[in-house]
Amino acid sequence: MFVEGIIFFIAALLFQDNQVTDSRAVFTAVMSVIFAAMGVGQNTQFMPDMAKAKFAGAGIFDILESKGED
Repeated sequence: MFVEGIIFFIAALLFQDNQVTDSRAVFTAVMSVIFAAMGVGQNTQFMPDMAKAKFAGAGIFDILESKGED
């Protein structure tokens, strides 16, 4: 929430200085950044599980390769 406040504050400063006049474009850009950050945050919580899955998959292939040599 703090980062969202900072983003909207910066957008307000840009409006005040008349550097930006299209409010729809600013709102779209701000929401895009917020949703992208939320997506990255949600995906990072699965990184340990992905590492475990990779390790487990490698173990399965090792078992399958050792059975094929017999």
